[in-house]
Amino acid sequence: MQIRLRPAVTEDFDYCKRLYFTGMKTIIEELNLDRVAQAASLEQQ
Repeated sequence: MQIRLRPAVTEDFDYCKRLYFTGMKTIIEELNLDRVAQAASLEQQ
């Protein structure tokens, strides 16, 4: 199987954001973090 990389597009960020928050949901809730602030930080990074 051959794999090719392509430049990222804007729509890729939505997928990455969903993936991040799915994995971090429990931690964010346990630490009582502000999800809106977390999203803003992720977008800034």
